[in-house]
Amino acid sequence: MVTDSNIQPLYAAKIENQFEKGTLEVLTIPPGESNKTRETWSRLTDQLLAKGYGRDTTIIALGGGVVMLGAAVVVVRS
Repeated sequence: MVTDSNIQPLYAAKIENQFEKGTLEVLTIPPGESNKTRETWSRLTDQLLAKGYGRDTTIIALGGGVVMLGAAVVVVRS
């Protein structure tokens, strides 16, 4: 799951509790318009690749705005 640091403390645990323990990982990115950058996208993509995530991985984007970067990860191993 990808979320930002404003949304994560409010809702991430509620989502995590819906999954089997240890099956959901939360990646947190900085909030705000100033973080809608290629650098933030690149860091997120690098994290996903380092974890071996690919085309068969489901990614949940929690929140709006910057979390739309999560949608950009479709380029990972595409």
